[in-house]
Amino acid sequence: MHFFRRAPLFAVLILTGILFTAAAVVGRRNGYYDRYAQNGWEKPFFTQVFLGIHDKVYPWGASESKAEQEAQALLADNSSTEEAAAEASTETAAAEETGAAASTEAPAVDWNLPASSTNEVVQAVDYGNSDPNYVAPKDTVWERDTDPSSIFATNGTYYPLQQVDDSYFKDAIFIGDSRTEGLYVYSSMRNGITTFDAKDSVTIYGIYDTALDFYGVDGTTGSKTAMEALQEKQYRKVYFSVGVNELGMPTKDYFEHYKEFIQVIRKLQPDAIIYVEGIMHVTGSYAKSNSVYNNTNIVGRNEALSTLANGRDIFYIDMNSAVCDADGNLPEDISYDGVHLKASAYETWHQFLLQNAAVRNSDDWTPQAQGDAASGESTGTQTPGTDTPAVDQSAETTGTDETGVSATDGVSSQASQEAAQ
Repeated sequence: MHFFRRAPLFAVLILTGILFTAAAVVGRRNGYYDRYAQNGWEKPFFTQVFLGIHDKVYPWGASESKAEQEAQALLADNSSTEEAAAEASTETAAAEETGAAASTEAPAVDWNLPASSTNEVVQAVDYGNSDPNYVAPKDTVWERDTDPSSIFATNGTYYPLQQVDDSYFKDAIFIGDSRTEGLYVYSSMRNGITTFDAKDSVTIYGIYDTALDFYGVDGTTGSKTAMEALQEKQYRKVYFSVGVNELGMPTKDYFEHYKEFIQVIRKLQPDAIIYVEGIMHVTGSYAKSNSVYNNTNIVGRNEALSTLANGRDIFYIDMNSAVCDADGNLPEDISYDGVHLKASAYETWHQFLLQNAAVRNSDDWTPQAQGDAASGESTGTQTPGTDTPAVDQSAETTGTDETGVSATDGVSSQASQEAAQ
């Protein structure tokens, strides 16, 4: 006791640590902190309490904001997009069987996408230093959703990724973190080409409530949450890119939250093409020195995200093939901190987007000038008619060439904020 009288601050620190550790134990027992991986060698057990406060998850339960409640209400709506898709699928199947003899055996279904309708997930060298708490087990296989009522299920209708011009982005919105904001600030896309709603450090866990920096195609600026931006206007394309800040969270938990937000986007933007943008890699030196923020962790998450694409109105695009070296690392000379691109490198991302766009019909895009259409054969640009022909799954080897690229954001995670922005 004499020691504590002489060092009251030390006593307060000990008591505070005990209280927060007890709170963490309660939260873990109640199941509210299960999303947070435990690693006592790197951080104290009570840090779960602070991670929970950041995510509005407390030892006695989670707190949902008004925006999150609205999102849950959308997903619970009986008049769901999924049910409508299932009904349409049933009607189509019935129509195809009209006048034909019923088959005694159901045809095999190939749930894989044609190569021309998606990007491959760019791989990277594994330096063997990844923390197993944050990386999915090596035997993990991410399966595509095959439920016909799911918005993520394939149905035989596919559109190839092709080259377009900047007019394609006029009715698009880019939602994301600091990397997406960098695309606005440092590429030529800021010149009235499209709309951005992005901010540094935003995560999938805070996407409903975080006020993002909004830059409208018409020049308007301000602060809007992703929900507000998606509720105020209908877009023809929605690009979504978050993930680097969440590398300090378990892969499965991140994926489930991400998948849910894509469903929310579909509810709010029923006619939009949704682009799931892969997470951009980090440099080799950064990957070697960090057990959490490394490319092995990123590739695993991109593998999961790629299964959300249906090749019809949800597409996976991975820009890492446009910026990474042969080892799958972000080159040291185009990144100033190992995580973010240098200003001069963002235009490469822009050019990748121009070469990997889906066009379902002329409402999605029409070339700016007839000359562009005429040169389509040499540039790889397709000229959409009333409807761009969908790719038949049997024609898997045809179509545009696959350029893979992934989007890289700052490295601010709930587990290690200082590593990012």
